[in-house]
Amino acid sequence: MTHQPAHTPLRQIVLDTETTGLSAKHGERIIEIACLELIDFKPTGRTLHHYINPQRRCHPEATQVHGITDAFLQDKPTFAELADDILAFVAGATLVIHNAPFDLGFLNAELLHLKRPALQKQIAGVVDTLAIARKNFPNQRNSLDALCARFGVDRSARHFHGALLDAQLLAEVYQRLHKQAAERELLAKLNHPKAPCPLTHHGDWLTHLTGCLPTDARMEVTLVLHYAATAKANPHQHTPQRYSYRVCALDVALSSMPASQCRLIHINAFGGDAPCGQT
Repeated sequence: MTHQPAHTPLRQIVLDTETTGLSAKHGERIIEIACLELIDFKPTGRTLHHYINPQRRCHPEATQVHGITDAFLQDKPTFAELADDILAFVAGATLVIHNAPFDLGFLNAELLHLKRPALQKQIAGVVDTLAIARKNFPNQRNSLDALCARFGVDRSARHFHGALLDAQLLAEVYQRLHKQAAERELLAKLNHPKAPCPLTHHGDWLTHLTGCLPTDARMEVTLVLHYAATAKANPHQHTPQRYSYRVCALDVALSSMPASQCRLIHINAFGGDAPCGQT
C-alpha cells in the first residue's frame, strides 16, 4: 500500500494599504493596512487591520480617494508600534496584492525607517493580481473596480478606497482568477492532441481524465466543458455527440471520487446557454 505525501496547506495573505500620497520615495507614509488570511485559497476569517498615524499630513488628493482625514489619524498608533504585529501576521506566507510594487514599496520604506529587513525576506513570495489580470485581459481596464465588475463581485459598499474592504474584494477577485487559471489548465489537458479519444478508447480516456485531476483537497475541482469554443478549432473532432459523451465520461469518472474533493460543473465559459442541455 502506497501512502500519499501529506498535504501542506497553502497560506496566503491578501494585503492592501492606504497612504498619504503616491510616492514612498518622496516621504509619503502608510495610514491604513489590512491583511486577510487564505488557506488553500479560502478565507479563514483571520484578519489584521490597523489605521496608522503617519506623522505627517495627507495630501488632499489622497484624502479624496480614501476619505481618511488627518484629524482621524492623530490618536492612532505609529507604524513602529505596529510593526511586530504586522510582520508576525504575514511571516512565511505568500502575499496577494493588487499592484504589488506600490504596496511593497511603502512597506519596505516603513521597515527601512526602523532598520528592519525588507519584507520579501520575511515572506514566501508575492502574487500580483494586477500582473495576472493584465496577462489574462490585455488592452482592458484591470483596476480592482474593473475586475469586480468583470467577475460579478459586489462592490456597492465601496464609496472610498479602504484597505479592509479592498482586501476583501481582492480576495474574491483572486479566487476567481485562480479558478479561471485552473479551468484553463484542465481544459488544455483534456483537449491535448495526444489525449485518448473517449469514443474509441473509453478506458484510456477515463484514465487520462483522472490523471488530470488533483489528488489532494487543495480546492474543489471545476471542469470546463465548452463545446462551442473547441468546435471552432476542431470541427471534425468535436461533434455534439462527442461532447455529450465527454460529459457522461466525466460524470462516471467523478462518481467514485470524494465529493469534498471533486465537484463537476458544466459551464459555457464564454457566455450563452450551456451546450447539450448541461448546466
